[in-house]
Amino acid sequence: MRTEKVVIMLGIFIAGVAAGGAGLWLLRRMDPRPAQTVGVNRLPPATGRKILYYRAPMNPAVHSPVPMKDSMGMPYIPVYAGTASKPSQPGLIRIDPRLVQNFGVQTAPVAEGPLSRAIDAPGTVAVDQRLVSTLNPRVSGWLVRLVPRAVGDTVHRGEAVASLYSPQLYQAERDYLVLRAGRSDGPDGAHPLRQAAAERLRLLGLSNTQVRRLAEEGRAQYTTPLLAAHGGIVTRLGAREGGYVTPATSLLTVTGLRRVWVNVALYPDQAPWVRLGDAATLRLPSVPGRVWHGRIAFVYPTVNDRSRTVTARLSFPNPDRVLRPGLYASVRIDAHPIARTLYVARSAVLHDGRDRAYVFIARGRGHFRLVAVRTGIETPGRAQILAGLQHGEMVVTHGQFMLDADAQIHGIAARTNDPTPDAAQKGARAVQSAAMPGGSP
Repeated sequence: MRTEKVVIMLGIFIAGVAAGGAGLWLLRRMDPRPAQTVGVNRLPPATGRKILYYRAPMNPAVHSPVPMKDSMGMPYIPVYAGTASKPSQPGLIRIDPRLVQNFGVQTAPVAEGPLSRAIDAPGTVAVDQRLVSTLNPRVSGWLVRLVPRAVGDTVHRGEAVASLYSPQLYQAERDYLVLRAGRSDGPDGAHPLRQAAAERLRLLGLSNTQVRRLAEEGRAQYTTPLLAAHGGIVTRLGAREGGYVTPATSLLTVTGLRRVWVNVALYPDQAPWVRLGDAATLRLPSVPGRVWHGRIAFVYPTVNDRSRTVTARLSFPNPDRVLRPGLYASVRIDAHPIARTLYVARSAVLHDGRDRAYVFIARGRGHFRLVAVRTGIETPGRAQILAGLQHGEMVVTHGQFMLDADAQIHGIAARTNDPTPDAAQKGARAVQSAAMPGGSP
């Protein structure tokens, strides 16, 4: 009985081994893939379409001749014949013209003309220091009358802004009148003592008009008017009516507003571009829609200790007094103007993050060429081209992402824009040697 059980169990074991071997043989017959790719979900090719290669789903530059999965378990994507753009020439990219239109690829010619670097900087309206004047009496006395009573009052040039009683000035006037009433030694009535008395009155603060009026009236005045040298608004009052003043007393400070300054704060890397005479436009947030045009009048040679900026000064006429000192402004300076240069739309220039720039040149019928360029100054909408392009060439301004992806798939590097085959081969060898460690062209 025990012998029969052993025979039955041995038969079952042999039958299981035979079934497993048959199943493994059948599985290999049904899946002809290589052993290292067993278990990969292969995408069946479309009927009548040839698969060129398989590319990684996360990195189009990684290819494989057989289906496989990446490190995340995602299957490679098949690339069929007719859909991949294989350049017919080194550095040349070909895209189906229908895709070019669908992806919104736009082109524009390389233009030539004037160009300047636009610098946007904050500014502050300030008073013109050349229009600030201070009124001080030249003699001691009492202020009998003071016309401006508060800061902000307006005065005019030549206006009597104060009346001063000064015993010293009153005595000088009487001495002049006494000498004038005396005998004349010359036919013109000129006398050295009278001339000296008149000069003394001028040194004490009287104008030539006031001296002539004193001579005509023949009577000394107890009070003498003090005249404003400039017109403007009173920005400081140093005395009050009825007070005693001396030559050291600053009665008032007058600031003219017919012209104002605008101080512009420039960073140290912007200051070297700004020169005297560069055109600038001024805008005020409080006055939308209005633009003031001016030029750089002065660049301060020092750096502000607190803001670490360099101050450039603009000067603007201000007849309507809209530019009030203390207002903040937005200033755009057209720095370093160039009369004639090549430029393209700023959106046409691509950067690789390693201080290298390149553009795509449209050759027509879906053909594009990736070329390296050297750029100069940039404005909000334009970029100067120092080398790499010629006037009139068509460059891609929008939709470069598709061209850039295709160039990365095929490993196309930016080349010099030279149509001769020898130059193209030299450029290709230079790019390859530069990519190799320690290589040289």
